[in-house]
Amino acid sequence: MGKKKNKFQFDSIDFIKYIWLNRRILIIVGIIAAVISAAIAFSIPSKFKSTVILFPATSGSVSKSVLTDQNLVREDLLKFGGEEEGEQLMQVLYSNALLEGVVKHLNLTAHYNINTKSPNWRSDIEKVFKGNVKFHRTEYMSIVIDVVDKDKKMAAIIANGIASEVDSVIQNIGQQRANKAFQIVNDEYNFLNNEVAVLRDSLKKVEELDVIAFQQGGKVYHAAYAKAISSGKMAGALALEKKLKLIAKNTELYNALNQRISSEAGQIIALYEKLREAKVNVEQIVPHKFVVDYAVPADVKDSPKRSIIVLISIIVSVFFVLVILLINDNIINKLKEC
Repeated sequence: MGKKKNKFQFDSIDFIKYIWLNRRILIIVGIIAAVISAAIAFSIPSKFKSTVILFPATSGSVSKSVLTDQNLVREDLLKFGGEEEGEQLMQVLYSNALLEGVVKHLNLTAHYNINTKSPNWRSDIEKVFKGNVKFHRTEYMSIVIDVVDKDKKMAAIIANGIASEVDSVIQNIGQQRANKAFQIVNDEYNFLNNEVAVLRDSLKKVEELDVIAFQQGGKVYHAAYAKAISSGKMAGALALEKKLKLIAKNTELYNALNQRISSEAGQIIALYEKLREAKVNVEQIVPHKFVVDYAVPADVKDSPKRSIIVLISIIVSVFFVLVILLINDNIINKLKEC
């Protein structure tokens, strides 16, 4: 065991001696690597990072939250979203709709110097955007938006712009369905109102046939009819009988119309509530996320780490030259032995 330890110590000492003997070459290589890497590192423009942290909101209906009691409002609108809402929000952040909206509203084609006359300009802007913008979820279910840019103010503007554009994209996605739902309910509401108006006209005509008078004084008519029968006044009895049959028929129609109007009036009230809900869903815009931290211009640059670039370049260059020297000396020694 002792011999193996001495052998290892001897090899280590020899290696250190070898480095010392070639110190001038290694130092020169290190200086050259430092100068070149420093020139390259300082030619790379500085980039600044700004960050937005947000949570997804619940995806419930706005109308059901607003047009109910306060407890439900507090439970729906002020509640953070869960896993499903987080996944949906991430999909929106990665969507082309969000990319196009941010590019348009912030004029990023000009900022990134993209030639819009080029046939591939959309691919170019997408490549630059995705290279500068990153999204990721945290263990606390929040979503982080990181944006790097040569202009520290613009980095913050883009990050906040992305957070703002999220609501526009989600709103546009749901707008078509909300508009269609509103149109369906509105058409049904107008149809029932028109139908009830027609029924009321019919009811008015039936009322003109003295149905109300019959309902209020039906006993008088029946008493007169019975008296005419008992007194043998058949002509008067027949006249009263016809009157009673006509009024009975019209009374049946009157009651049916009244019942139908009452039923459809209830449906109109229910439809009116749905119409209010649909209108709220169409007209009102409620944020679909909670922003915890808005982006602000960074105080210090995020990249490049010039000192690290220089240090790594020196280490790699010196190591590479050292390996070359070792291989070269080993080849020379073998040739001498031959």
